[in-house]
Amino acid sequence: MVMRVSADIKGAKRSLSRMERSIVPKAARNALNDTAFEVRTFVVQTLWPKSFPKRRNSRFPGVYFRVTRRAATRALIAEVGENPKTRRGFVALQIKGGPKIPHGRHIAVPTREVKMTQRGPSKAQRPAALLQAGRGGFIADMVGRGPGIWVRAKKGRSKAPGKLSLMYVLEPTVHIDAAFPFFRLGYAKGRQAWPKHFNRELQHAIKRMRDR
Repeated sequence: MVMRVSADIKGAKRSLSRMERSIVPKAARNALNDTAFEVRTFVVQTLWPKSFPKRRNSRFPGVYFRVTRRAATRALIAEVGENPKTRRGFVALQIKGGPKIPHGRHIAVPTREVKMTQRGPSKAQRPAALLQAGRGGFIADMVGRGPGIWVRAKKGRSKAPGKLSLMYVLEPTVHIDAAFPFFRLGYAKGRQAWPKHFNRELQHAIKRMRDR
């Protein structure tokens, strides 16, 4: 998952003198790198929080997204993408959408009976916790619609002891809708930021050359 930002500097050279043209690649290199870092900041500070407002771990996008390639004078390409040390498959799934494949046999999809927090189901109501001995949880197909995780209310802890509650539906796969417009809005931000950075770097380079 990489967003690549490149530069076409042919048009910029046409209005410059031969001496001034020599400084364009360096100005473009600096501008591309500034553009890449601005795109990363936009992804981390704006795009991710808007796409996932309920996620509590605000440090994750700052660690996950990096400028993975910086532009060079002879290779005017910069890239923003995943930090190789923290790569997570679920981010790519949120970008593209598609089927989520379980690590085991099923994916546990919570019902309305599960208390949700900013990080998902509460610890006490996660599938593994419900299925621990003494918690009253078990797996069964009680309604003919496939397996699920059920919990039987205990005496003394419920107004309706013995009541069965369907906590999770066990599905072989689940479709995930695309929720993170990383490429669409990231490229839009890059196209917006590039002219500003390039014009600044070019004018600064021309001024320094003329002042020598």
